[in-house]
Amino acid sequence: MQNAGESVSTAGSTNTTADKYKGIRSAMQKLDYSVSAMDGPTVKRSTSVTFEGEGSGKHETETDSLYEMLQQLDLDKKDVLFLGRVAEYQWFTWLLRKVRSLEIVKTDGPQGSRERRNSSTSLKGGSSEGGRERQRSGSGSSEVCPISSASKRTPDSKDVLVMNCTGNTTTWTQLEELLTSALRTLRPGGFLLARECLASPSDADGQRVNYNDPAETYALIRDLSFVAEDTQRYGFKLAYAVSPDPQKTKKRTEMCWLLEKVPCVASGMEFGKFLDEVQYSRKGISKYEAIFGDGFVSTGGQRTTSEFCQMLGLQRGQHVLDVGAGIAGSAFHMAKEYGVHVTGVDLSSNMFSIAVERRGEAALSAGSVDLEIADILTREYAAESFDLIYSRDVILHIADKRRLFQQMFKWLKPGGKLLITDYCCGDKTHSSDFQTYVQQRGYILLTVAQYGQLLEEVGFVRVKADDRTQQFISVLHNELRKFEPLETEFVEQFSREDYEEIVSGWNAKVGRCHAGDQAWGLFIAEKDA
Repeated sequence: MQNAGESVSTAGSTNTTADKYKGIRSAMQKLDYSVSAMDGPTVKRSTSVTFEGEGSGKHETETDSLYEMLQQLDLDKKDVLFLGRVAEYQWFTWLLRKVRSLEIVKTDGPQGSRERRNSSTSLKGGSSEGGRERQRSGSGSSEVCPISSASKRTPDSKDVLVMNCTGNTTTWTQLEELLTSALRTLRPGGFLLARECLASPSDADGQRVNYNDPAETYALIRDLSFVAEDTQRYGFKLAYAVSPDPQKTKKRTEMCWLLEKVPCVASGMEFGKFLDEVQYSRKGISKYEAIFGDGFVSTGGQRTTSEFCQMLGLQRGQHVLDVGAGIAGSAFHMAKEYGVHVTGVDLSSNMFSIAVERRGEAALSAGSVDLEIADILTREYAAESFDLIYSRDVILHIADKRRLFQQMFKWLKPGGKLLITDYCCGDKTHSSDFQTYVQQRGYILLTVAQYGQLLEEVGFVRVKADDRTQQFISVLHNELRKFEPLETEFVEQFSREDYEEIVSGWNAKVGRCHAGDQAWGLFIAEKDA
């Protein structure tokens, strides 16, 4: 019998995929794993497994975000550490043909009682701000982290680390230890791929499962860092995180993270942290919903969403990219009413968490909605992926609009359409009050004409740059008329200060528009067929 930790090799290039996978399974089963019982997950000894030979045949897989992320990485001659369940993955044949080494740390489900980390009961009420602290204070500080207990990890020894639902079988303290160990184990520029189950109709095959709020996990990731021997402080940079529509994953609600180990000065996480902790805290999102309407955090809510979508000629089965999807009200509307497949991306993890929960309640059938956390300026999609790119009042935050529009042009299919609404500035010389407002908010505004001209310059045709400022004023008045009768209820849920902040803010927008400082634009453009 092979000793644990010993390398197992297979050679030859004539096996079919099925035969080779069967051989891989057989080789793995011959390894002598030793099991150590703990008050945490059962951990089997870390075992290095090497397979040689190119093999042949196709890999077979269902829609799998973890697999899709791996495909995006250069795995040639890389050292990979896999943590979690592996038996169900036929695509391991594809992986093993590429990597230099594959080390597997197999973990079982948690033993004994566990807290269920799930903040869903307070997602909409804005009262879960303390959830992270409650989770951190849970039991388990003396339990051993699987990645470090299996063997002594050599720092900077792996190029890619894959965690398959490991966060569902650990306490919060263990998860923090696990991510810190992963950060140390990866080489600079290495990647961590992590899958988490957010909900499952079978409760993960009957095992006790911890469901983490993605916003809490992201906050933990942002705060992680360590100082290496070269005195450089490293942390994780988010490439993107995705939660596929459960229709694609056998009704499981899950998400996958793709993180890169970088010097902390290059992590680029500051703006996302600002959005989650200041502008779009859970409380802030709930306040905006109170005036925009359930499911929306942009001008006009359901009414303008319906109006603008009717302009687009959407067809069943088309693919839409919703940039700045927020809590996905527009994405759900397009999927339900038109049967399209929407990819909704937002930088706010609070928005993402709420959207994931609401997706389960949206009863989508004909269409689907995949949700992502990502910076749209660094996110890469394949060229000609989308029939429509849709964005509502988001691009005002982005300085390099030309670069974004160039990317959007590349992502659209020939004949594809673009629809944007956004805050703009008026053509006049702006008042000092307006300049202060824009500076405080960090907005980068163009006039409606400048916006349209920029779209034409990057290659869009049939560009319609429509000044909708009068409609914006009308919508603001209507929103206030509906909101003011809710004063007592709103103040009870939030505060008098919050109520006055919204009312004064909406009146200030009206005033800036009447003064000619602020404008609102609707932009529709196409990519030539």
